[in-house]
Amino acid sequence: MYLNYFGLTEKPFSISPDPRFLYLSEKHRDGLAHLLYGADETGSFVLLTGEVGTGKTTLCRRMLMQAPEDVHFALILNPLQTPHELLASICDEFQIPYEQRNASRKQLIDTINHWLLKVHANGQRAVVVIDEAQNLNAETLEQIRLLTNLETSSEKLLKIILIGQPELKDILARPELRQLNQRITARYHLEPLSLDETRTYIKHRLKVAGATRDLFKPRAIKKLHRISEGIPRIMNLISDRALTGAYGQQKDMVDASLLQRAAEEVFNRPTRKHTPLPWILGSLLGLTLIAGGLYGWNAWRTAPHTAAATTLPETPNSGTTEQAASKETTPASVQPADQATAAPGESGQQSGHTIASPGKTAAAGDNAIEILSGAQIERHLTPEANTTSAFQSLFKLWGLDFADYNGAYACERARKAGMQCLYAEGKLSKVFDYNLPAVLELTSHGGQLNQITLVGRDDDQLIVDIAGKRYQIQQADLAAYWNGNYLLIWRSPPDGKPLVQPGAIGPSVVWLRRQLDLAEGIEQPQGQYSNFYDNELKQRIKQFQANHGLAADGIAGEKTLIKLQAATQRHGANVPVLTE
Repeated sequence: MYLNYFGLTEKPFSISPDPRFLYLSEKHRDGLAHLLYGADETGSFVLLTGEVGTGKTTLCRRMLMQAPEDVHFALILNPLQTPHELLASICDEFQIPYEQRNASRKQLIDTINHWLLKVHANGQRAVVVIDEAQNLNAETLEQIRLLTNLETSSEKLLKIILIGQPELKDILARPELRQLNQRITARYHLEPLSLDETRTYIKHRLKVAGATRDLFKPRAIKKLHRISEGIPRIMNLISDRALTGAYGQQKDMVDASLLQRAAEEVFNRPTRKHTPLPWILGSLLGLTLIAGGLYGWNAWRTAPHTAAATTLPETPNSGTTEQAASKETTPASVQPADQATAAPGESGQQSGHTIASPGKTAAAGDNAIEILSGAQIERHLTPEANTTSAFQSLFKLWGLDFADYNGAYACERARKAGMQCLYAEGKLSKVFDYNLPAVLELTSHGGQLNQITLVGRDDDQLIVDIAGKRYQIQQADLAAYWNGNYLLIWRSPPDGKPLVQPGAIGPSVVWLRRQLDLAEGIEQPQGQYSNFYDNELKQRIKQFQANHGLAADGIAGEKTLIKLQAATQRHGANVPVLTE
């Protein structure tokens, strides 16, 4: 209703737990670190607690995005289960086959143990995450404790992450649960936001949604913090209603009186006197169950993701688990390419880099590469680390000058340069798999969105370009700031379409055949290429797809063409890659 009026691309205060809108305050960053620790640590239990609406579930989903590829997760969203049902749910989540009708509790435990031993033998790990764990009964909690007895001589085979409301701490403190309580190796309680954090939180969500200016007056934010007591979900409900009211009254900003009325409408009672937090949380309980628990892990895992708050624009949906952006957006954090200020300095090297050991300086050509620790990265995430500077670096790697092409958006310039954009979200392993340089979106401690360019890698050592200068960082340090959004560019077929399929005729088929030959090291005179996509070419594409972990359908789609282009670099093609 109010999106066009305020120049927004999407609703900034939706209560769905979208990780893109996650504001990583110091409290949330520490909470996320504890969850990631739980996925890596050899101990038994990690405990995360917090009031309803503080962002526990969103943190959990962010953790699932950032966790290493070798970790298997079982996410239990419905803890109201008997011990037998819980064991069956764990088997279902880990996709462990079992006799569903007649399996006893012992048989289920034996089945899980056998699977865990195989996972451990493969150098992988298994983690069970239980949300709303305060609803677990004592018998089920004891069964969970017993699961952590599954171990080798040196390591626990199963890690458990318990996420719940504050009363979970009291439950675990009961004498009959002392054995479980003693096995908790890390605990963190997620506190509500402070007033300063509330200000940054509001600005962050508005910026992600495309706002180009402040929409809340300072006194309105103070009142919002007082009424919500720093609970993000309550802030979202009130703020959304306040923006609707401002639109209805044709106001440019939400003031304190409008915010007050919005709060009264949300909770259907006056809030002029301080509203007790327990009453507000009780009023939200039903809404929380609908928006959170019933939403479900499977729905979140398979639902398409909308475009993120960057000018990482317009890419067709490829139908995989990584969902492309559906339209171009111009959020506040990133100016249009023609208007943005150019970043100072250039990399000076189109390709080539040297990875140094920590504590040393790496050399790339004539330029020294500074090694940044995790804390030092934050100081370099300045306004100059934006889409323009990132694309200047990305274009240069491809032998292009960003300034030579016009366009309101970075990807519009890329298309004019004969390139295609792929925008997606996922884990770094997905970016590494493409083996092409990529623009990564980072979120600083204050919620500021920045863009940098991933230039090269050697295992967990990465070379990045930040505002025109290259640095070496550890992969783990980058993961603390990266929000999962990335974009890469690649050369288009002659017809400018990211798809060449059987039966096609024309120069794009000739181009595809030439790309295949380059990837396979085959030299053939240009004039001898057929321009018809016949069955022989289809079989070659299917073989290439099978060799590179793609669905072998014989259709040269976006992901196939990207991997094909990266593969040509081995035989002299002018294609920048992350690792040779």
